[in-house]
Amino acid sequence: MLSQIKDAFGDEAKEVEDKLKASDKKRNGEFSGRWGELADEIQDVEECEVQDLDMGKQSLRLAHEIRDLNAYSLDRLQQQAESLDRTQHHLKETDNNLNQANRTLDGMENGLGHVKNIFTPNVHKNKVGAFEKLDRTVNAGKEDYTDIPILIKHPNDFLEPGLFRFGEKRFRCVNSERQEIKKYSYIYGQVYQIIVRARHQHLDIKFKDSQDRFRCCTSFMQAVVNELFLRTKPGQILLIHEPETRRFQYGNLAIREMTLRGARSDGEGIETTSDEAFTSSTANYASLLSGAPGTVQEAQEVQDSQINDLSKLVSDIDSINAAMSGELRRQNGQLDDINKQTNKTLLKANETTFRTTKLK
Repeated sequence: MLSQIKDAFGDEAKEVEDKLKASDKKRNGEFSGRWGELADEIQDVEECEVQDLDMGKQSLRLAHEIRDLNAYSLDRLQQQAESLDRTQHHLKETDNNLNQANRTLDGMENGLGHVKNIFTPNVHKNKVGAFEKLDRTVNAGKEDYTDIPILIKHPNDFLEPGLFRFGEKRFRCVNSERQEIKKYSYIYGQVYQIIVRARHQHLDIKFKDSQDRFRCCTSFMQAVVNELFLRTKPGQILLIHEPETRRFQYGNLAIREMTLRGARSDGEGIETTSDEAFTSSTANYASLLSGAPGTVQEAQEVQDSQINDLSKLVSDIDSINAAMSGELRRQNGQLDDINKQTNKTLLKANETTFRTTKLK
């Protein structure tokens, strides 16, 4: 029927068709005016992807459980450390007692041994005192450090991307995978000279009592020099500028903050929230949904908060795991020492028993 009307009346038929469709929409529950705008907004919300906030809550709950379990395990490791210390102390006491027993047996077996005991001091008497509890507290906190991007210049002039990591007690280089390069690890007291080379963005660091030098290329030259001067004693380092090199200020905390604050942009939806350089970032994807309905933006803000909380928990778990690994390695080494000491004491006890038996 409509096709026949279109053929006969052309544009007028199209207007009739539009009115018929509009009437059908009203019969289907759609509205015009302000109610129509509300209906359109609801439709926009339905078309946006809905954030799964329940999954975020479940992830946070599991992360909390894992962190608490790891913290409990770390606490038990610290208790075990005290038990190992007591065991080691008891072994020392036993070994010392056996030494005193053998000294006594020396005097009982023959006259020469008796004379020796008279004229030689008893070094085993009161040698081992009472057990003193050692501080075995394991610090699960992360080291406070500053990372500065550089190109590491190896002795063969090969350039490798990496980071200068300035920690509390030492500074070292880490590669692009954040793994420490052992041969490029120094304490601050070793540094005595920094040379700003005329070659573009080249820097040399020289050390006391050594012919070695560390070479790197970096556009953050001022930041590197500033960190070294901030973390060393006044007057320790001599800064040398080769001819035609740019002078700059250094030794100021404000320079650290100003130089590194805007040093890196992580891209859309990411914000850096730290005074240090190149630390972990936080999610802020809600800022990308400015055109989305308010309910969607609010849900995204909640999800951003969940992601950030989860990131902090994962970081805590990683720190605790690293602390546990270090303590386990230490305790394994202590167990090896205890095993060797136990075998030595056992042999000495067998020897003492044999000598005692011969006196009968």
